[in-house]
Amino acid sequence: MFRTAKYRKGRATRILPWALGIFLALVVATAAFQVSAAESAQFQLTIVRASRTGSGIDKRLAFAEKSLLAHGFRQANYVRGHQFNLTGGRPQKFSVAESLSGVIELKSVIGEKGERVQFDIAVFEGSKKRAGAVYSIWKKGPPGIVIIGQTQDSAYIIIVMATG
Repeated sequence: MFRTAKYRKGRATRILPWALGIFLALVVATAAFQVSAAESAQFQLTIVRASRTGSGIDKRLAFAEKSLLAHGFRQANYVRGHQFNLTGGRPQKFSVAESLSGVIELKSVIGEKGERVQFDIAVFEGSKKRAGAVYSIWKKGPPGIVIIGQTQDSAYIIIVMATG
């Protein structure tokens, strides 16, 4: 009987490291899942047709009026809006105008609380890339602005805000 008890005790000490290892692996896997789940952000895209001549900015664009004026646009009309909940590595397509389309992709969420987002945006006319850049903006902060010139005084503008 003494021998059986000793055998059981020895067996338990051999199983304990395995159990501890499995537990730690589960903790690490859960933490990794939580980090990847945090790699998402909500975006609001506003498509605008703007001109450097004329006057009057659509009331729906009041949130971006200062930015539009700073870029020299005196007239701006709301065209359409898009909302996306982006996850890293999953680009989303959107329409800008009849012959213009775009793609936006979340690159990363930055900061302890995910207060900044980095994203890639590209605009295409058919298969030709017209504009593209990687932006880093604050969530619920000033927007990122992409200007796609059409003529000398008019352009399509994409206003990108990270809303959450």
